[in-house]
Amino acid sequence: MPAEMRTAFLNTVDSSFWEYAEIAYIRLASYWDRAGQILDFAFFSILQFERDGFTAVIDRIHTNLVPMNQELRQRTEWKALRTFQTSDKEDGLQWLLRRRNLSVHSIYLRPMSERGGDVDEEPNGEPLFRYEFNHLEKRLRKKLTPGTALQEIERLNKQLTQSATLFPAVLALCEYAADQRDAQRWR
Repeated sequence: MPAEMRTAFLNTVDSSFWEYAEIAYIRLASYWDRAGQILDFAFFSILQFERDGFTAVIDRIHTNLVPMNQELRQRTEWKALRTFQTSDKEDGLQWLLRRRNLSVHSIYLRPMSERGGDVDEEPNGEPLFRYEFNHLEKRLRKKLTPGTALQEIERLNKQLTQSATLFPAVLALCEYAADQRDAQRWR
C-alpha cells in the first residue's frame, strides 16, 4: 500500500476508534440510566422513562426506603449498587458520568499529544478557558484527561465489567421489591 494511502487509512481507523470510544461511554451511562428506571418502577411504580437516571433513583431508595428497612440495608446487592453509584474511581458511576458529560459537552477523547495541545487550548495555542479562579474544574478535567487507546480500552473494560457484575444485583433488587409488594398486598 502506498505511504499516502496507508497514512490516510490509519488516520481513518484512529478517528473511528476514538468516536466509538466516546459512543461506548455514552451508551454505558445510558445503560445505567435504564437500570435506574427499572428500579424506579420496581420500588416506586414510576413509569416515566425520561425522568430520572440511576443516581437519582438510588438516592431516592437510600433516602426513603433504606432507613426504614433493615433487610434492604443489609442486602449485598444494595451495598454493591450504592458503592458503585457513589464511587469516583475509574470503575465507578461518578467517574463514568463525568467522563460522559465531558465527552458530550466539552472535550473529544484523544490523547493530548495527538490533539496538538492541552485540553485547555485550541489548536493554535490560544486558551479556551481560563482557570484563574476554578482550580477544582481544572483538577477534574485533568483527572478525566483521555489517555492512549490502550488506556481507554482498559477503562472501558472496567466499566463493562462493573455493568456485567452488577446486572444480577439490579435484578435481585427488582425481585426483592416485587416480593415486598406481594407481601404487603396479602396482609
